[in-house]
Amino acid sequence: MKKWLITKTFFPEYNIKNLDLARDKFIIINRILEYGTLKQIKQLFKVYKPQEIKEFVLQYGAKKLSLKSLNFWCNFFDIKEKDKILNIKLKNKLWNF
Repeated sequence: MKKWLITKTFFPEYNIKNLDLARDKFIIINRILEYGTLKQIKQLFKVYKPQEIKEFVLQYGAKKLSLKSLNFWCNFFDIKEKDKILNIKLKNKLWNF
């Protein structure tokens, strides 16, 4: 297990010894994209292919990432459906402020 990637800070509800890089990849990608340091994000791209990370943003970003993070990663990956994904995120907001 990569100690830099799997820290108790990002996964307080999990027993980090039981997290698996393959099985739990979307959980790991989610937390690192949202809360990770630059070093952790660089390491994330060494562990997972950029296409896998982009796939997470496309499939789960609107539900799992904050609006700020979602916008950043859509720009980073030059996602053409960015407006559609951001609109989904905005529609899912409970309070409009």
